[in-house]
Amino acid sequence: MKGKKLYGGLLLSVGLMTALVSGCTERDLLDRPSDGPLKVNIDWPEGADGQTVDVTGATIYLYGSDGQLFKVFNTSAEGMQERIPAGTYTVLVINSDNEHADCHDESSSSSCCVDADETEVAGILENVDRVYCTGMTGVTVNPGNAVTEITLQPVNVVKTITFNVDPNYLDGIASITLNMTGVVPGVHVMNGTYTSDPTGAVEADVTENPDGTYTATMTVFGWEGTNEVTAHVTYADGTPDDITIPIDITDELADLPDEGGSIDIVLELENGGEIRLTVTVAAWDDTGTGGGIVM
Repeated sequence: MKGKKLYGGLLLSVGLMTALVSGCTERDLLDRPSDGPLKVNIDWPEGADGQTVDVTGATIYLYGSDGQLFKVFNTSAEGMQERIPAGTYTVLVINSDNEHADCHDESSSSSCCVDADETEVAGILENVDRVYCTGMTGVTVNPGNAVTEITLQPVNVVKTITFNVDPNYLDGIASITLNMTGVVPGVHVMNGTYTSDPTGAVEADVTENPDGTYTATMTVFGWEGTNEVTAHVTYADGTPDDITIPIDITDELADLPDEGGSIDIVLELENGGEIRLTVTVAAWDDTGTGGGIVM
C-alpha cells in the first residue's frame, strides 16, 4: 500500500510539473514581442569650410520589404530610436531644413524623390540649397529587445555654379539676370540619381561683392540635355532692355571632372556689344554611402 501511494504521488507531481512547464511555455510564447527596436544614427557631411553642416532636423522614411511606405518619422538631426514590427526594411533620410525643395512620390522607396520648387514663371526652377540625403536597404529588425542600429551618411546633392562677370564689360549696365537651361528638376532620395522629369531653367542675378567682383550663383541638382546660357540686361540710362544670343555650354560642362573647373564664355548682345564670363563649377561629391548596420 505504501508503494502504491508513493507511485500515485509521483504521478501527481509529474502531472503538475508538466502542466506548469506547459503553461509557462505557452505564456512565454504569447508574451514574446513581435516587434523590436530600430536605432537610426545620422552622420552629416562636411561643408565647404570643412566643418560638419549644421542641420536642424531630419525626415526618415521607413519602407517595408515590399518597397511600400510604412511610416514617416520627423526627427532631430541626430536620428531616432523606435520599436517597429519585426521585418526587413529600407530606410531613407533627408534633412528637413533644405531650401526651395520638397519630397514627392514618397509611397515607394524607388520613387521617393526631392524636387526643386517652381517659381511663378513657367519653366523656371528655384535655386535649391542645403539638400542632403541617402538610403539603406536590407535593414532587418528582429523581434525582442536587441537593438538594430544603423548609421546613415547623407551626401550633398546640390551643385554650385558661379558666373564671374568681367567688370570691364559692365559700363552703363544697371542689372543682369542670367538664365541657364537643361537644369535637372529633382533627384531620388535613395542615391541622388536624376529623376526622369523634364528639365527646366534657373535664373540668377549678377551682384557686386565687397571686393568689387561681380558674380551670379546658381545652385541646382544637376544638368543634362542642352545647357544654354543667356543674359537679360537692363541699362542705367533707360535704354530698352537687351538679351544676349544663347550660347551652348553643354559639351564644356560635360567635360568637367568631379572636382569641378572653369569655363570662359562670351555672351553677345543682340543689339551689339558683349559680356565676358567665367563659369566655375564647384567640386561635387555624390559617392556617399548609406552607412553600416550594428546588430
